Amino acid sequence: MLNDVIRYLRIVNDYPSIKEVAEKMGVTSAYLCEIEKGKKKPSLNILQKIASEYNVPLSQILFFDEKIERDKLNYQEALYLIVEYYINKKDPSVNTQPKILKK
Repeated sequence: MLNDVIRYLRIVNDYPSIKEVAEKMGVTSAYLCEIEKGKKKPSLNILQKIASEYNVPLSQILFFDEKIERDKLNYQEALYLIVEYYINKKDPSVNTQPKILKK
């Protein structure tokens, strides 16, 4: 589900709190929390902010959502899918590795 993908992206990018990423995106932490819990659907504008913050194309977020749902991936498999995306990005001129992989 899209809310899971958004939460997984935050985890993979090593944001310890919703508050930190919400402030960077210009939304309230309560609103982002509701999105991550699946209580609210993100607008296209919010999805674009999420994509920008995590340095991933919006189309990739939608791909993650569909793949996780279609293949019924569990939590660990879904995180692996997202981490693998960052590891395999081909453009070395852009620092695309999530924070969690830089440690």
